[in-house]
Amino acid sequence: MSANLNVVRASSREAAVVWAETDPCASCGGYASADVFQWVKLDSEGHNLPRGSSAVYLIYARDKPAAAGLRADTRDAHLDWLAASGRVHMAGPLLDADGEAVGSLLAVSGEGLADVEAWAAADPYAAAGVFGETVVALAPEMATMDSLPLYAW
Repeated sequence: MSANLNVVRASSREAAVVWAETDPCASCGGYASADVFQWVKLDSEGHNLPRGSSAVYLIYARDKPAAAGLRADTRDAHLDWLAASGRVHMAGPLLDADGEAVGSLLAVSGEGLADVEAWAAADPYAAAGVFGETVVALAPEMATMDSLPLYAW
């Protein structure tokens, strides 16, 4: 699967949509589809580890339709598992225009793509069937800055 993830700082969802619509690749039809979500970065202990010597990967996971109840039922196990893993630099839910969680975006350490894909598959959300689609990719260096922006599309 080929995917593109843009994360930008914007004052509102509307401003993020305007930014996304002016992206040259989007303007010329270069993306098959585009969605804009607010990303709420968790500030709790265990979800903001400093970058170490391992590579950092981004995990973009979209929920299956109507998974809100399952997400809520599994949330505590998911958060505990993330914190206990010792590899999460940044994590948080993706929110739709109504403020409902519809996915997750994480930046985690890993020893390679296969390692991170296996780790992501063991996430309580994934194991419970919350996620419908998960993409794992090596993060660009800038994606691990402390001031990571708030909107993804």
